[in-house]
Amino acid sequence: SPKEAEDEAYGQSTKLFEHWSLLGHILNRYEATIRKRWLKKGQEQRRKILLEAWPNIPSSHRPDFRALRRESEEQRQAGTRFEDAFMWPYINQEDLCRGKTLLLLLNARGRNAPSVFIFQDIQSIHVGQSSNAIQEIFLTSHRDMVLEGNSPATYGRVLPEKDREFVNNNSIKKLEGKMMCSSDVLYTLRIQEHLLGFLVACCTIILRDKGPNLTDDMVLTIPELPTLQSDASDAQYRSAAALATEAPYVVPGQVDLVRLRELASARLSAAEDHFWALREDPGYFTDVLGDWTEHSSEMILDDRGKQHRDVTDPPRRHIFLSRALGHMVSNAYEDINLWHVIQNQLDELIKLDRTFINFGYKYEEECPEYLGALRKLKVFLDQRLVGFYLMKLQIQFPASPPIRSLFQRLPNPVDPYLGYSVYPRAGDISDTKDDLLWLFCQFLDHEFLHICGFENVAVELERLIQNDQKQKERITPFLARTFADVGLAGELRNQLGIYRPRIFLKRGNRALAALEENDMEGWGPELIRPSWDLSRVLDESAGKDYIQLGEDGDPTSGKFYYPIGKRRSKETIDAMRNAEKNLDDFWLKFDEQLRDRIDEDSYEYLQRIAPSDRHLQRTGEWIEPEQPRSPPSTMVPETINSISDLHMELEIRTQNTIAPEVPTVVKTKVKTRGIAQPIPEQRPQVDLDQLDTTNQQPRFTLKRRDYNVFLALFYKPESKQQPGEVPWSDFLHAMTCTGFIPEKLYGSVWQFTPTNLDVERSIHFHEPHPYSRIPFRVARRYGRRLNRAYAWDGSMFDLEK
Repeated sequence: SPKEAEDEAYGQSTKLFEHWSLLGHILNRYEATIRKRWLKKGQEQRRKILLEAWPNIPSSHRPDFRALRRESEEQRQAGTRFEDAFMWPYINQEDLCRGKTLLLLLNARGRNAPSVFIFQDIQSIHVGQSSNAIQEIFLTSHRDMVLEGNSPATYGRVLPEKDREFVNNNSIKKLEGKMMCSSDVLYTLRIQEHLLGFLVACCTIILRDKGPNLTDDMVLTIPELPTLQSDASDAQYRSAAALATEAPYVVPGQVDLVRLRELASARLSAAEDHFWALREDPGYFTDVLGDWTEHSSEMILDDRGKQHRDVTDPPRRHIFLSRALGHMVSNAYEDINLWHVIQNQLDELIKLDRTFINFGYKYEEECPEYLGALRKLKVFLDQRLVGFYLMKLQIQFPASPPIRSLFQRLPNPVDPYLGYSVYPRAGDISDTKDDLLWLFCQFLDHEFLHICGFENVAVELERLIQNDQKQKERITPFLARTFADVGLAGELRNQLGIYRPRIFLKRGNRALAALEENDMEGWGPELIRPSWDLSRVLDESAGKDYIQLGEDGDPTSGKFYYPIGKRRSKETIDAMRNAEKNLDDFWLKFDEQLRDRIDEDSYEYLQRIAPSDRHLQRTGEWIEPEQPRSPPSTMVPETINSISDLHMELEIRTQNTIAPEVPTVVKTKVKTRGIAQPIPEQRPQVDLDQLDTTNQQPRFTLKRRDYNVFLALFYKPESKQQPGEVPWSDFLHAMTCTGFIPEKLYGSVWQFTPTNLDVERSIHFHEPHPYSRIPFRVARRYGRRLNRAYAWDGSMFDLEK
């Protein structure tokens, strides 16, 4: 009944504020002593203190995940044996014994009011509530409760009926504090009361020699100590996953929407660079296609141990390649589309956030436009971005070479176009002791994913791969990139949950959540239809509209042989030019078919979001050196201004050759097919090292270690020595020395944010996986990306003398 609930809440709230007051007094007198003593203690000494303060404290990180694997749903509903694990998942020996974690928790909870942690605490038991290990508590009159103020009289009171009617009738919550369902309020009180009691016990044990009265007025209070730097902050490079793991132990921070926008912008830039590199670089095209074929479901053996006929039968090989090429192309477009939309939605949200603050609004409903932007972002993030990368993961993970032996292909009775489904060979792998496979299973099952939480699983996946070298070696570089996108989507989801918990958290405002299913009906089709049209014509089910790419895009014929790593000679130059021409022809044919076979609006949308202000770099003709000491010719780009101009440019190929002290010869070849366009007299001759540069570019004087990195990134073909592999640690150090702050995100991706430079945009690079050395051909691509993003070139770097 409401009376019983209020009595229970008052009792817990009273104990809670007693513990909080006592903890604050202890920290005012002894926080410096506690810090000093804790940091001197070893792991075993710390463990003994924790066990004394909390005898049943779980031993391992994320004990709620481990408890899920040890109990069936029926056992949880009947009464779980792991209540502590589900109620306080962040209270465990592994995390609290590490570094400064306990000290951070003491400072956060002792120096800040309990109300600061309401949403953080109720979100922490999401796994327990979703799995029915923690049962809902309902009042007989369905009354809500509020957590407000800093006294037992208000922190946990039942909302009077008249106030409840006011809220229901007016929808805008004019009440001070946090109104929640009774179950959430009662569990929040219990979580906080028990946690604060535990922290007081830890202090008492650490300060045992000070006597029982730790609040003696005879002991002088000390000024509040400087903010304690977290272990994640102390690390040489910031890690998003480490910060997420540390979040339960610190004060919920202010969410930086501009940083989230930078994450999305950098990911969009990477998607655009990937799209362009597929059109520009035959070697990159071949490498990426190889990844797609290796991670296709057809590579998995069937239940009789046989390979798919499209893989083994030479006449059918082009069918398999068409399928892989279709996935590669459609994913390149969809990557751009997704992050283009997310970036635009964050831009709109940042603008409306300022309006929300300037007008002094308290609740999202008070500003309908702001509420609409939040819900629109949430729906697109959940239904499109997260869904897209989960689908990729579900296909690529079982097919990856280190994993595929654990799975098998079986006939698919539901989908005739697929013709098969993929299942584990060992039957049900949800109970497996393999942590990597168990986490993957949570992504497969929507019910399990709801229980564990998408953001939680993404963080745990990253943590497992980074902490376990054997698991890391099971992840291919291609799969690590997909993990990076899953983690980035989880990071956005997690940060937005902190920013507006009533909208984004599972336990947020239920009335608002009920409206989300209808949100996409008005604006969704215009964003989804172009991608759907593209995917349709790249799928065999399209019939006569199907764009078959297998024969034109087959790399096994040698048409894309691209010896970029070999010393320049007439043979290597001719091979590179031939590969570039074949790649141009492939994309020209694809673009023509795409324009003819999809809706005009969809085609125009895809052209509009594709990068259009780039230069297509092409190899010039070979010119024999006039003198023995003359260097061979360099790679020189042709300039193509946009995707829309690409068709004309490929019809009218202008061959450029530039070499030091050698006159330039320009040849123009006019092809008869395609749209007739006037032939330019001569394209401007642009050297690769002069592309997009300005007189305002900075110069960097670097030590040998850093100078060698940029020597590799901006390698000159005429150089006498070709650089070898670049250690990833050297690359990080070099980028730091030139004004970037590296941050480890998820999977293999790092974000580099510029400081003290005349540029604002961040850039993403993928760490080589599983061994951290950058091959020469990849280093060259990094250099091209830096050139396009910041107009950097090799002439900007000098060796320190």
